[in-house]
Amino acid sequence: MVASERLAPDGTVVPASGLIDAQLQTDRYTLAGKGVERWEPSFGYRGFRYVQVEGYPGTPPPDALAARLVHSNVARTGRFASADPLLGRIDAAATATILNNLHGFQTDTPTYEKNGWTGDAQASAGAAARSLGIARVWTKWLADFRDAQAASGEVPEIVPATPYYGYDKTPGWGLIWGPTTPWDVAALILPWELYSSFGDSRVLAQNHDMQRRLVDYTATFIKAPDFRRAAGLSEWAPAGSLDFTNTRGGGVDAVTTAYFFLEADLLAKSSAAIGVSADADRYRALAEAIRAAYNTRYWDGEHGWYRTMDAKGVAGAPTQVQNVLPLAFGMAPEGREQSVADAIARDVEKQGLRTGVYGTRYLLEVLSDHGHADLAYKLATRTDAPSWGWWIANGHSTMFETWSLDSRSRDHHYFASIADWMRQRLAGLRPGAPGYKTVLIKPAIPTGLASAEAELDTVQGRAASRWKVADGRLSLTAEIPANAAGEIWVPLQFGAVAAPAGAEPLRRETGYSVYRAGAGIWEFHTGGLR
Repeated sequence: MVASERLAPDGTVVPASGLIDAQLQTDRYTLAGKGVERWEPSFGYRGFRYVQVEGYPGTPPPDALAARLVHSNVARTGRFASADPLLGRIDAAATATILNNLHGFQTDTPTYEKNGWTGDAQASAGAAARSLGIARVWTKWLADFRDAQAASGEVPEIVPATPYYGYDKTPGWGLIWGPTTPWDVAALILPWELYSSFGDSRVLAQNHDMQRRLVDYTATFIKAPDFRRAAGLSEWAPAGSLDFTNTRGGGVDAVTTAYFFLEADLLAKSSAAIGVSADADRYRALAEAIRAAYNTRYWDGEHGWYRTMDAKGVAGAPTQVQNVLPLAFGMAPEGREQSVADAIARDVEKQGLRTGVYGTRYLLEVLSDHGHADLAYKLATRTDAPSWGWWIANGHSTMFETWSLDSRSRDHHYFASIADWMRQRLAGLRPGAPGYKTVLIKPAIPTGLASAEAELDTVQGRAASRWKVADGRLSLTAEIPANAAGEIWVPLQFGAVAAPAGAEPLRRETGYSVYRAGAGIWEFHTGGLR
């Protein structure tokens, strides 16, 4: 029996092969010939859409095969719904693909490699943390990170690891020798997401030494004062290109050094959260030094965006990934964030989506956060290539490895990052403090969408944000669990706000009126378009 994700033109199953032996997707069973026999594999799993049975005497009866959905036992803690059915189908595909890759740790694909690629996990980490009870799986997996760390501080890009792959100067793929920050950053993003979601600082303390050694190791390659890294991997699977060295967007350095800043910044924040003030100061200073060097190299102050200079010193047009990452990470010069977001928006309007795994992780978020919610929604609901809707329109119900329909793997979770945008930006449900001690409700509502809602089973209880637009009027409902406070940002684009009794007005922000509220259900209304 051969299991696979695709069919050949003649209708036969195409065995999964390439980086692995096809035996990973093939089962052989010899019948004893003594009545009814039942068998299922006990020591492995198969990712598949199609199954081909060979050698059966005659035609198998309709009930000869049964499929079982298997993955780590995690609860579905987060939910999203909206008036747009396409968003619901994309969200279902995102969640299903993450689940299909949970088998004691997070794999890349359940069909081809079944490896714990760290870069894949960091890209979809927000979607996983706000959809599933991921804490036990990640806590166990982070112990594997610590076990896999070399004496030098290097962490391999696949965890769990073999000594013969993924470390500097080992056999295998030389492009991942040494620090590969878009992958390595998983060692900091996963604990931070757990801390943000559950408010338990123990996960930060458990991984602090591993993180510190990793960042110190990386600093021996991405060195002061220039902090430049021109070797290895960069953006992955960009739309319209197979170029994983990011030649159009500043090369490897523009992405890897931005991620080194994020590593240092997260380590500084984690250190502060667990009371290691010396490390908090040290890595905050490192992050600021990286930021200064990066901005000296790439910031175009005249135009207000990040750009690349060619060998002759001529500035190229701004690219999406080169602007998305520093904006999302907080690297842009203070007060210039809007101009960066506007540059991204102009390029998206002109070219559509042109990011890969890492730029896409933040693209919709930075658009929504800087006044381009309409564009973010338009991008999320496109059904032409490249887009999530393109996969759905072509009959698929999982995420692909690349934007192309010819993608090798059709069950790759890293583009599931869109589910986090749906929950945190579109519906507006976010952690305002670790463990949702403060629930932040801040929807970015696009034109043309009638409603959206998100719920999450937090450690405090259920939190939810629900909004509906009808006849130019907005109704926003915030559900704040017991033992938590709410900070509710009501959009002003629909007119004056009628707040419920007990909701304390705090301040005005650009486009929002902000209120504080305690536990309970709070309903806000507007008076119509002005």
